[in-house]
Amino acid sequence: MARVLATELYNDYEEWCERQGIGDREVMTSTAFRRALGDRQILKGGKDRDGRTLRRGAQLRRNDGLIDPPIGADLDEDEGP
Repeated sequence: MARVLATELYNDYEEWCERQGIGDREVMTSTAFRRALGDRQILKGGKDRDGRTLRRGAQLRRNDGLIDPPIGADLDEDEGP
């Protein structure tokens, strides 16, 4: 299953909100965003080699519509967090 950096998901969410003209007061905090991801079963997927939190069950699309390769795509699926 794909894994992506949690901070990358949140940063992209903030950029999307800005492009949509969503005001700062309406943008979720990182804590609220983290909880919303969990509610949607986009769960923690361990940490990368630098200790940064990963989320699994989500992939980011590039502006050209293609999907970026998942973080740790070269890792075994059975490898623990």
